[in-house]
Amino acid sequence: MIQQATQTNFESQIDMPQEEVKNSTDISQVHWQASKKIEFNEYQISVDPRLSASSLQEHGIRKDSKLVKLLKNIFWYPKKLHDDLFVDGFIERKLGELIKKHYEPNTSMIEIGCGDMSLSRYFPANTYYNALEISFSGFHLSRNLRKNAKLNPIVASAERIPAKNKSVSFILTSETLTNIPDIKSTMREIRRIAADDAKFVVSIPNEKSYKYQCKGDNPHMIHQWDYEEFVSIAKEHGFELVEGFQMGYWIPLPSWLWLKRVSYHLPIRCRKEEQNVNFFFVFKRING
Repeated sequence: MIQQATQTNFESQIDMPQEEVKNSTDISQVHWQASKKIEFNEYQISVDPRLSASSLQEHGIRKDSKLVKLLKNIFWYPKKLHDDLFVDGFIERKLGELIKKHYEPNTSMIEIGCGDMSLSRYFPANTYYNALEISFSGFHLSRNLRKNAKLNPIVASAERIPAKNKSVSFILTSETLTNIPDIKSTMREIRRIAADDAKFVVSIPNEKSYKYQCKGDNPHMIHQWDYEEFVSIAKEHGFELVEGFQMGYWIPLPSWLWLKRVSYHLPIRCRKEEQNVNFFFVFKRING
């Protein structure tokens, strides 16, 4: 839960005693096992105390200059509309469908690598949106704090999630796992926090697709899995596949100007795996 701060020092880190949960009846809230806070505007944001000072300096909450804030307020919304229509909006829409299909109301959820937090809109309004990110955008964090009183963010690594064992019923991650160096530690952590019969919803890029054969590897991607490889990884860590599919046809366009940096896609499913740019999975925790 976010608490309002008494001071407005933008990113000062302060030691806090471990908070105890008192008279809480909302089981959708994840009570972070965190003893530190970062002051952000008038809020106190939880931070995993196991993160080093250098890691917090590098990640934490990224603040913008006044000029950058102004430009983002002007241009982010039309850019978001453009991307949703032509670039990668199909990923968010498909994940939204999976959320609505598999999330059970009044249960706890967590999004690992929440980015701009756009997926929060697919959950019921009375649900705590528990958002884990190692590097929050100050612009997006501020924007979401203003509109969502049940936003419950934490600065933490997916390799060491500060949540209790079996405390989360729905785990969501979008386009994140291929960027995490220690995937085994991350999957063990996801398994640890997953309640019995918990659902684990994942989207990852198909780095072996025709798109990347033509454009080259994404330098931010550490892992390259095909569809069955990731299913095997999930099974090794105690998750069975409930539903899965491949989607997204890359439109090869001339590499002119902005087209070198932007990829356009059609939201369709292709027969061949190499023609699909994204994989989508729903797993269920294997109990025992």
